[in-house]
Amino acid sequence: MPSLISYIVLLLLFLSLSFIVAVSAASVEVDERVRAHSGIDGANQVHLALGEREDEVVVTWLSSREALPSVARFGPAATFPADTRIVHGFVRKFVDNGTLHHTQWVHRVVLPNLAPRARYTYQVWNSSDASARPHVNASAESWSRTFEFVASAGPDWTNPVFTVYGDFGLENPRSMPALMDELQNNSGGDVIVHVGDFAYDMFNDNATWGDAWFNFVEPLYARVPVMVCPGNHEGMYDFLNYRERFSMPGRARSENLYYSFNAGNTHWIAYDTEVYFVYEAMTDHGGVHRNFGPYPQVAKAQLRFIEEDLIRANKERAERPWIVAFGHRPFYCSDSDDDDCVKMQDQWRVDLEKLFFEHGVDIVFEAHQHSYERLWPTYLGQVYNSTTPNEPYTNPLAPIHLVAGAAGCSEGIDVFEKGPLGVWSAVRIADYGYGHLRIHNATHATWEQLATNKTVVDSIDIVRFSHSYAKQKQ
Repeated sequence: MPSLISYIVLLLLFLSLSFIVAVSAASVEVDERVRAHSGIDGANQVHLALGEREDEVVVTWLSSREALPSVARFGPAATFPADTRIVHGFVRKFVDNGTLHHTQWVHRVVLPNLAPRARYTYQVWNSSDASARPHVNASAESWSRTFEFVASAGPDWTNPVFTVYGDFGLENPRSMPALMDELQNNSGGDVIVHVGDFAYDMFNDNATWGDAWFNFVEPLYARVPVMVCPGNHEGMYDFLNYRERFSMPGRARSENLYYSFNAGNTHWIAYDTEVYFVYEAMTDHGGVHRNFGPYPQVAKAQLRFIEEDLIRANKERAERPWIVAFGHRPFYCSDSDDDDCVKMQDQWRVDLEKLFFEHGVDIVFEAHQHSYERLWPTYLGQVYNSTTPNEPYTNPLAPIHLVAGAAGCSEGIDVFEKGPLGVWSAVRIADYGYGHLRIHNATHATWEQLATNKTVVDSIDIVRFSHSYAKQKQ
């Protein structure tokens, strides 16, 4: 018997040591990633967003050198750098609220008058010589590495593709290899829609974690425009890192918290679910020790903006028949994170669900739950499938909600221990992945959820001959 006990003790000791080694190795990997992607002196963290106009994009980058001008050069990829334009932007000082008051300069430049669906190459100014001034014939060393992107095409663009996901961190970024492979093979989305929760968290380690994450995703986000909304992991310091680092349309009005944009024959509305919550200050990360939120005045302004925007969008529905909304926390969900799926007040749902229904929003993308869930067309907790037999998404009678928060983060996957938590739940997948919304024309679209090996694990065809639920019910 003593020998058996000794064997069990040794086995438990071995398993414990193995776990410690595995955890330590994972921590070292993340620490190395932070060191490799933060603390860069010159231009870094380059990323794109769609601009105020459909023939422009906004390039954003950060630097630790105040004197670095906000200048980019760009031109047709086939003739760059011989055929090049210089464009100037503006710079803003960004001081994190952590104890070190990590200070950087955020640069923003608009690349205007882009030809429809043309491929462009661009660089941002990165000279180490403070006295140097940007010009077309400046030495190659004065510019950053080159990046390429493909421009939008305005309302005549009838078949855009959008890559959609949320909850994407520096640690455990499971979807990144597949997303990069799609970029290299020209099989990914024309626009990325990141539905909240970045880096986990950008403010960590005096915001150097945010630096590391932006540099980690730069190979993708500097080549494909990325449109975002805030998640709960952005709440620290009144969403400071989120507000300062991104450049969404209407930033001067809402600081990236809510806005809208057009892409081809689609209109998108980004909204902020986090204005309804209180965030506890995390005293081990900085000098500000107070709670943040809620923000009732922001919630009121957002609600007014969304209603006015939807009214305008419906007046232009002949041009842009598809209206899509995205916000971080879901209206409905079924996974085992009961606080979010069962116990929350869901005031954002009370404020927004009727608006989305009355103004004919086709699709609502959400995240927050680290899993994938597709809903039947749903309104006020009831299913409103199409009247067409066996085709619930052909002329559906309510918006389609898609919860896509499984891109990969340090918190892992949420499971569905209790099955569906409502009749509205159609499909539930507890695995990492991301999705593509493929618009085919004014009436037909396809949604696909992909696993990280790029296999399609769920797919629906959406058909909308009328984009008004009231008309369809008559």
